[in-house]
Amino acid sequence: MTREEIKDELYRMLSDVVNGGYPKRTDVQKTRYKEAVKRAVDALDTLEQMSSSEKPNKWIPLTKRPMTKEEREEYEERTGITEFMILNCPLPKDGQEVFISYGGYVCIDTFHDDDGCYFEGVEIDDVEAWMPLPLPWKAESEDKE
Repeated sequence: MTREEIKDELYRMLSDVVNGGYPKRTDVQKTRYKEAVKRAVDALDTLEQMSSSEKPNKWIPLTKRPMTKEEREEYEERTGITEFMILNCPLPKDGQEVFISYGGYVCIDTFHDDDGCYFEGVEIDDVEAWMPLPLPWKAESEDKE
């Protein structure tokens, strides 16, 4: 299945969930489903990049969007937070070490996704992009064993 076919199938499934014979969805739920599908489609690029050692790693910009009115109301009710930026890009796995780029510097840091998303050593608001670490080098003789 090509990336475009997977993307089309994900959007078809989303349409079925949001508009189909399932119980009525709230606007917040619809927004969450749409965002989840968008992140899944975006993650296809990351997965494709990470699965091939022949391809060079690429920087993944850390993009954000403001909360919707519905999200703001829900977050305020649960946490008391009224303003928060939502990350809308592929993200590393919890506990994954990655390269990060911030303010003209590059370093390795560990990403966490527990009580919010953050890096251990650099404020997430300062991070411009991240990149998976390359796979460790293996000698040809190790591959043949």
